[in-house]
Amino acid sequence: HKITGDDGAVHQITLAKGNRIILDALLLQPVYCASPVRISDRVCILKRDYRVPITKEMFENDAATDRAKFGVYFLNGRVERISGTGGAQ
Repeated sequence: HKITGDDGAVHQITLAKGNRIILDALLLQPVYCASPVRISDRVCILKRDYRVPITKEMFENDAATDRAKFGVYFLNGRVERISGTGGAQ
């Protein structure tokens, strides 16, 4: 993955398994999480160790799912998946 920060600095990361699954999901759309605990470990690793710009918004009282609290994770910057040949996908 190629990450471009707000300052224009670019860095590349290589992810495997769970971390890659979460980042690939965020590339497609914001990720709803009925319990932020379920994926928060992965999000923390992506933010802290890989400097992926992820934000979380918390909401209350979702009538559709009857959840008292839930979160939605968003990518907050430019992140691109790079193909195996090195080109952006």
